[in-house]
Amino acid sequence: MYCSQMEGTKCVMVNNIIANVIHITLLSVLLGIYDLGFTGICIASTCSLTGRWLGSLVFMRYTSLKKISDYNNVPLFSKLTTQHLGYQAKICIN
Repeated sequence: MYCSQMEGTKCVMVNNIIANVIHITLLSVLLGIYDLGFTGICIASTCSLTGRWLGSLVFMRYTSLKKISDYNNVPLFSKLTTQHLGYQAKICIN
């Protein structure tokens, strides 16, 4: 959500590709080879979400997109962090 709000569409695309590859690969292995059933689905989902999180961290850390990296140095309680708080709350509720 952070990347899409900061207009980092490349970050969102990379994270979705990473998560889907991890998820499909692990589902194939855990369900097809090891026959783990629902436990395999849970493990694959957890690993794909972890991969998405790690992809976000790596992308935002090493990206050349100035728009995203500028927001990493903002203190927690500043005008910039509370400026769009209502909009963020509306997104979370939907």
